[in-house]
Amino acid sequence: MTKTKRRSATGPGLIEAGERLFARHGIHGVALRQIATEAGSANSSAVHYHFGDAHGFVRAIFAHRLPALEAARVDLMRGAEARGEPDVGTLLDILFRPFVVGADVSGYASYAAFLLEVRKAGWLADWQEMAGPVTKAIPQRILSQMEARGVADAQWRLEAITMMIIAAIAAGQADRYDGLVAIGTAALLA
Repeated sequence: MTKTKRRSATGPGLIEAGERLFARHGIHGVALRQIATEAGSANSSAVHYHFGDAHGFVRAIFAHRLPALEAARVDLMRGAEARGEPDVGTLLDILFRPFVVGADVSGYASYAAFLLEVRKAGWLADWQEMAGPVTKAIPQRILSQMEARGVADAQWRLEAITMMIIAAIAAGQADRYDGLVAIGTAALLA
């Protein structure tokens, strides 16, 4: 095995392979041994060794992805706040633009697809616990603006629009991102 191949079988290589496989096949549709094989590890127990179990591995993927997403959102928020109080559309953009920037050439964002699978598995509370302060504040700021306008079912609408945008990005629709945010904003404020 080459040094390059061995390096991909370490923690970061396992995380990237696991995110891709979980995104394609679901959290419960992938054996941890498959992830080790996909990452090029000769040790089929590498995921267990580095992360414990599937739940620990999902948390490791969050720990890998969330700092960069938070940093991008902090930068976007600073720019938006320099222009005044961000409106709902701007806040939605700040929340989701980092996904689009992270999409591959075809617009497929494995992390977005991974999040959908985490939600299906019922483990989204881990994301909510591990997210950074700006990421946690954005939904609250959106809800405050919706409630100030008297929008009924604000929490439900925000969850539905969030899943719609993530699903579209995961399905390779990143090229339609601006339209998704516009539709999402209109639905949140209607």
